[in-house]
Amino acid sequence: MPPLSTGKSHRTLSRRCVLAATAATPLVLAAGAAPAQIVQTPAPGDRDYTLVVEAAQAAATMDVGKPVKLTVSNLQTAGDWAFIRSQMKSPSGAQFDYGGTRYAEAAANGGKSYSHVALLKRRDSGWQIIVQAVGPTDVAWEPWPATYGAPPALFNLP
Repeated sequence: MPPLSTGKSHRTLSRRCVLAATAATPLVLAAGAAPAQIVQTPAPGDRDYTLVVEAAQAAATMDVGKPVKLTVSNLQTAGDWAFIRSQMKSPSGAQFDYGGTRYAEAAANGGKSYSHVALLKRRDSGWQIIVQAVGPTDVAWEPWPATYGAPPALFNLP
């Protein structure tokens, strides 16, 4: 079957098709792109800072089974997400003691640090723990962006 005649050369039509497709591509990409979330570092005393620390401290206390005071190393938010990295202390501020907890044996054998990290999400009822790591000895939060859908930039710590 012979090609249809359009009165224009094949080269001219091809060039127009390429130009039209190229011009439409940014619109398609922009429409499918997720909006970037700005990572912020709330200051101590800021409402979000206080609420995130309180939620993380309560979760850490519940997990270890005795009171924990968190000393914040980094706390960052991005939209409705928060990531906190802190050190666990006793309520008096002394080094935390795992004695009498479910982690006592692991800690005695070097299998626990005094770090605490948590990923939180803002809900109607406040900041809720999505996942936490008590005493991690590795980069426990590395899979969290992919696993929980949190913005990867939230975990870029100084």
